[in-house]
Amino acid sequence: MRKTAFLSIIIAMLVAMTGCDFLPFDLPWGNIDEVSETPEITTATDNPTQDDTIPEQSTSSEDEEEGEQSSPSSDELKWIVKPTLGLEKIFFCPMCNGFFEDFENRINEIDGSLTDVIHGGHGGGSGVWLYDAEKDLLGYYTSDAGGSDLILHPPGEFEKRFPGAVNRMMTVNGVDSTKQKQEDWGVSLPPEAFTGKVAVAYNGKFVTDFIFDGDEHGYNPKGRFVPDAESIAVIKDKKHGMVDKSGKQVLPFVFEDLSRICEDTAFAGIDGKYGIVSINGKVPPTSMTTTENLNLRQYPNTEADVLTVIPKDEKVELLSAAVGSDEETPDDVYNVLDWVWVKYEGTVGFVVREFLK
Repeated sequence: MRKTAFLSIIIAMLVAMTGCDFLPFDLPWGNIDEVSETPEITTATDNPTQDDTIPEQSTSSEDEEEGEQSSPSSDELKWIVKPTLGLEKIFFCPMCNGFFEDFENRINEIDGSLTDVIHGGHGGGSGVWLYDAEKDLLGYYTSDAGGSDLILHPPGEFEKRFPGAVNRMMTVNGVDSTKQKQEDWGVSLPPEAFTGKVAVAYNGKFVTDFIFDGDEHGYNPKGRFVPDAESIAVIKDKKHGMVDKSGKQVLPFVFEDLSRICEDTAFAGIDGKYGIVSINGKVPPTSMTTTENLNLRQYPNTEADVLTVIPKDEKVELLSAAVGSDEETPDDVYNVLDWVWVKYEGTVGFVVREFLK
C-alpha cells in the first residue's frame, strides 16, 4: 500500500498557506483501502484526473442577453428543508470537506441539523480569481497571516500555471494590478486595488460583464467546490443568487447568504433563517447502498481507524452529499471530495463514494 503521510502533510501545508476554499488541482488524500474482503481489508485506490486544457480567454458576454430569465421567484423556490433552521454563520472547511456552524459543530447536509462532531480549529482565508482588464491579465490571489501570493498572467500563460482551472465556472474579480504593494512578507492587494465588481467565466470565456458585487478583499463563492457545477453563486445589490454557464439566472437574488452543498443543493439564508434549497429542482438521495464490503473509517483518510466493515448490499444513511464519483478511478489515490459522511447501524464515519449506489 502506498504510504501517504508525508503527502498529506504537504497538502495540509498548502491549504494552510494559501487559505483557499479549494486548490485549482486535485487534492490527493492518502491511499485508500476501501473495499474489504471480510475479515481482511484489501486496497482499492484512485485519484480522478482533471481536464487540463484552457480555451482562449475572451471578454465576450454575448450569451448573457439570450432568452428570458427562467429562474423561480422567491415564492416558487423548491426547499428541501424549509428556512426554519436557527443556524448562525455557516463555515465550509475544505480539509474536512464539511460544513460547520461558526467553526464549531458539524452540520448534517441532508436535514440541516447540528451534530456533536466538533471542528478541529484549522482554517484560513479564501483565494480569489482576478482579471486586470487594462493589461488583459488573469490571475489568482491568496493571503493569510503567513504571507501572500499574487499571480497574474496573460490568459494563454495562465493555462500553464493553473491547468484545468478555467475549464469550470469561475467568479472573477476586477482588479487594478498597478496598485499592488510589495511588503516585507510578500505581495499585497490593498482594498483600492479591487474594483468591487465581479464577472462570471466559463470554459475560458467571460459569460457576463462585471455586473456582480465584490468587496475590498475579492469575492469567492461560499461552500463546497463542485468541479463540474452547472451554476455558480454571485451577489447583486447585496443579495445572493446563482447563474448558469451562459450567465442566465437560475436562483433569484433574494438570499442573505448562499453556501453550496453539491450540484443540486445549497444552504440558503432568508429572513434571518437558514434552509436547504434545491438549485435545479432535484432532490438528492438520503441513503445509498454499498456495492462491496466497505470500510467505515473514523476520518476521510485511509490511515484513519476502521470503525467497522459494512457488508455489500447494505443501506447507509447519508449525512453529507454524495458528491464524489461513482466510477472506478485510476492511480490508486482518492480525492478528499470522494469521501462521504454516513451512518450505519448507529456508527458514524466516512466511506468512499465509488462503492455506493
